[in-house]
Amino acid sequence: MKWNGLYTFLTLFILLAFAPLNAVGDFPPGDNDCSGFVDIDDVVYLIQYLYAGGPAPCDPVEFSGSITGNTGCKYFDKGADTDTTNTWDCIEWSYDGVSTLQIHHINAGLNCCPIFAAEFSITENTITIEELDSLEGGGCDCNCLFDIDYELVGVYPGVYTFHVIEPYIQPSDEELIFEMDLTEQTTGIECERRYFYPWNTEEY
Repeated sequence: MKWNGLYTFLTLFILLAFAPLNAVGDFPPGDNDCSGFVDIDDVVYLIQYLYAGGPAPCDPVEFSGSITGNTGCKYFDKGADTDTTNTWDCIEWSYDGVSTLQIHHINAGLNCCPIFAAEFSITENTITIEELDSLEGGGCDCNCLFDIDYELVGVYPGVYTFHVIEPYIQPSDEELIFEMDLTEQTTGIECERRYFYPWNTEEY
């Protein structure tokens, strides 16, 4: 009977661990805990599911992003008194520890009359948001600063390079690109100083 039980267990293990349960994105078949790798932890996870009432093999969510909110224009006139807080271009983020990453872009530079739009991608361990200056009727003859909120789903614990591509930073400006360790951190903020319009309203 013991051998029959072992045979049954091994059969179930092979069927569950190597069937295409988690063939989404970077999750290989048999990655029962959605870690991104097939290893001994997946065996333990499966044993707990089969014999100890543990959670079922995970069902990873496809990566996607969306804009969830934005402020109005902060200012747009060149030559106006510069608010030094607006010379910082920042990404503030929070992570639920499972798969959802909230992004708050502080002082995103766009046209004064934008249609808020962005493209989202995740390639290996790089997450990219490309902010698009998508205009209706040609936009306005000015640029402006906004705060924009994003939600990214299907982001699983790992160490990522996070990159925001912005339409109006100058060649001499540092890009918003930094490492984000989602295995240890759940919140963070990264900033770059900007010296040109629309961040700095002085003429350059």
